[in-house]
Amino acid sequence: EGTENVDRLASSIVDCGNNFSTTENDILNLAMRLAGVGSTIGLTEAQVIGLSTARASVGITAEAGGTAISTVMSDIDSAVAKGGESLDAFAQVAGMSGEQFKQAWEQDASQALVVFLEGLNQLDQQGADTTTVLSDLFGESSNIRDVMLRLAGNTELVTSALQTSNTAW
Repeated sequence: EGTENVDRLASSIVDCGNNFSTTENDILNLAMRLAGVGSTIGLTEAQVIGLSTARASVGITAEAGGTAISTVMSDIDSAVAKGGESLDAFAQVAGMSGEQFKQAWEQDASQALVVFLEGLNQLDQQGADTTTVLSDLFGESSNIRDVMLRLAGNTELVTSALQTSNTAW
């Protein structure tokens, strides 16, 4: 968008850096890796900063987490577009029907991701084999499993980072 929102972007980054256990540099590094897919799936710049803040705050580095979260978001977006069994698998983890998850994703992908993470955390709390669930959804990537399990265990932090970034924007 050019330079018209640089002040808003800076406000989000600085406010998140001041309020979470991460640095502005780490937030920016993760945000740059998420920006492409974030734009594709309809995330706002503030949501990209919020999600990047959450990832950095739980110790996910740009190198390990950048590709992982982009892959997750792309895979979910693809499942939403295609429908069928792949959509149903994501929806089931989120505790929704396929149509409900599709609507949630299309309306606000960041919030649908939070609901998915909450569902994943709930499965983990119930003793389900979340490693297998994640492998079935995303393949055998240990980076994806690590990122998703860290975020799933910290959904309040994810929500708070999104709210902080949006407010600062």
